[in-house]
Amino acid sequence: MRDIAWIVLKDLRQQVRDRTIFIFGLIAPLAIAAALSLAFGSFFQTDEAVVFEFGISNADAGGPISEAFSVAMAELETEGLVGITFHRDRFSLERAVEENEVDAGFFIPDGFSQAIVEGSEAEVIVVANPDGPVVAGVATSIAKQFALEVASASAAGATLAILGGLTPEQMVQAGLAASQANPPARIASLEAEIRQLDAPTFYSAGAAMFFMVFVVGTGLLSLLEERRLHTLARLLASPISPGRILAAKFLLSFTVGTGSVGLFMLFSRFLLGADWVDLPATALLVVAAVGASAGIVSLVAGWARTAEQAQNFQSVVAVAMGILGGTFFPVAGGDTFLGTLSLATPHAWFMRGLGDLSGGGGLGVVALPLVVLTGMAVLTLTISVLGARRNMRP
Repeated sequence: MRDIAWIVLKDLRQQVRDRTIFIFGLIAPLAIAAALSLAFGSFFQTDEAVVFEFGISNADAGGPISEAFSVAMAELETEGLVGITFHRDRFSLERAVEENEVDAGFFIPDGFSQAIVEGSEAEVIVVANPDGPVVAGVATSIAKQFALEVASASAAGATLAILGGLTPEQMVQAGLAASQANPPARIASLEAEIRQLDAPTFYSAGAAMFFMVFVVGTGLLSLLEERRLHTLARLLASPISPGRILAAKFLLSFTVGTGSVGLFMLFSRFLLGADWVDLPATALLVVAAVGASAGIVSLVAGWARTAEQAQNFQSVVAVAMGILGGTFFPVAGGDTFLGTLSLATPHAWFMRGLGDLSGGGGLGVVALPLVVLTGMAVLTLTISVLGARRNMRP
């Protein structure tokens, strides 16, 4: 073991002097994670609810159904969900929307209530700015929900009218009362655990995995470099067996990979606010992901004839797995082809494991990602040894 440790320490000293591992293992991922977090998940997020300002212009003054709409909107304002302002006509409402005094508005035309009573066509006109599709969608949803309530009330009133011989006006009042009554059954909501990483943690984890792939090939690259410099022949002429030399090179890759991720996690915790929950389980995920990544990189680059070829192969694999594995942008899951294909990368399983840990549950919830990552590492490292042996010739 002393000879393996000696080779690892020698190569580590060379890597530290080269400073490349600091660039790919710390500086670059920190910069990328910070930029993405600022761009797509601001560090200054607040928990304040978004309140839309809506305007209402009711030309159907005195109509029971149009008044019910105003009352319903006033209740939403009381709950702090929206802000309401009333406008005398449609022109003033449209002007308020154009001048951004309100986010969107609702215009109720004259004869709205009577049209509903008679069964004629009636509509609530949504006034919105085309530059604000989100607000327009919210306003449209509110109008549609009110239309559904009116339809329900009309059905209830019509039933009462048939059974009790009510007048149209009494039918409307009965329908409104029925729509506001408590339903005999309710759907209860159950809060589920949130298994989603916050922005700083997601982008930090993604950047760590992406750039880690560039450093885990250190051992194989150093082997090719030593062959080019003819120092490999000296190692093979020594009492150290070829198997021990290979073991030292793979151990070097594993050490550099886990060390770079661990150091990055420490810095990202204090500089970016990344929340690494359940550190023991997270550490196991890191170890398994580094092993799987090292095996895949070695498997692909192990057949290269020169260090330059190996670096090119490594770059292609790193970028492909980073994009496919969803390190910077979530990849659609489920039964989609891309979501299924992403599971062939250690990145996807690592991000999935971190997401599961964020929902609580400890080591048990990451058992599947750990098993898959470990299986990837064992399989690819075993096969990559065959390719690396051809580089053991001086």
